[in-house]
Amino acid sequence: KAAPASVDWRTSGCVTPVKDQGSCGSCWAFSVTETNETSNCINGNPLLTLSPQQLVDCVTMYNGCDGGDYWGAWAYGETSGQELESAYPYKAVQGTCKYNNADGKVGTIKNNPSVRAGVFGGATNAEMMTTISVKSNAVGINASGINFQTYSSGVLETCSRTGMNHAVVA
Repeated sequence: KAAPASVDWRTSGCVTPVKDQGSCGSCWAFSVTETNETSNCINGNPLLTLSPQQLVDCVTMYNGCDGGDYWGAWAYGETSGQELESAYPYKAVQGTCKYNNADGKVGTIKNNPSVRAGVFGGATNAEMMTTISVKSNAVGINASGINFQTYSSGVLETCSRTGMNHAVVA
């Protein structure tokens, strides 16, 4: 189906407050966490604040605060899920994995094939709008440009698709 002219999941109460990754290069963990939070809410579940720190500590194929990407976080999350941020708070440093299965899987991360197509195939704006009209998406961007570095509000209209170095949620 055609995408609506605009979508703002904040108006339906399905977006958690903005988070700060601090000096830890954990954008990949935040991108997956926020996508999971919003998508679960869009699907009719309560909005929960999940733990990006769990991903930083427990997704061992990456370098915690020294970067990673969302594919490994989804693979980990499909098996383990994520705890609430209140049970596994953010520290902005990589630590030892303290995931406690007794706390239960609060949010189960599901891989998102539409994002894979977008990252590797260069999704068009129309394809991205159609996708985010029904769920949130983790996306990679190039955050080196001045337009991103000076961003303050609204829709960022110019963003490079080459040299991706930052993960965000759309």
